[in-house]
Amino acid sequence: MEVKAGTWAFTKGNKLYENSLLKRANLSLGGCLMFFLGLLLVIIYGGGTTLSGAIQLQKQKIPFLAALSLCLLGLLLILSACLSSTFPFTLFILVFVLMLIHGVALFNGFHMYGKINPLHHIIRLCLSGIIIFIFTVKHLY
Repeated sequence: MEVKAGTWAFTKGNKLYENSLLKRANLSLGGCLMFFLGLLLVIIYGGGTTLSGAIQLQKQKIPFLAALSLCLLGLLLILSACLSSTFPFTLFILVFVLMLIHGVALFNGFHMYGKINPLHHIIRLCLSGIIIFIFTVKHLY
């Protein structure tokens, strides 16, 4: 019996019982890679949202509450993605937080420039769609 870090296996009769991190998380290698890609996208998107909120807190071009909400929503997005493998209901939180981020971004764009930049929000929508797709597929399989 060969034992690697994070795994164990034993035989009982002619049946092999194996436990590994991927099997415990019920993910194949492809599912695991997809999850980490999704997590990387969420960390970049949520980190960027948090950073932009922090910058706006200093520059004060948008209301304090809007800048603070960007910071908190970015952190909540990262937290919900990290917890999604343990608590499946966090997928709903992830979708709700993405919708709130879009709402705050629309408000901030209109507040700062008096108009909305459609390309900016289309890119945000596509990135959010990719994130939701990755985490939904992960929960289905």
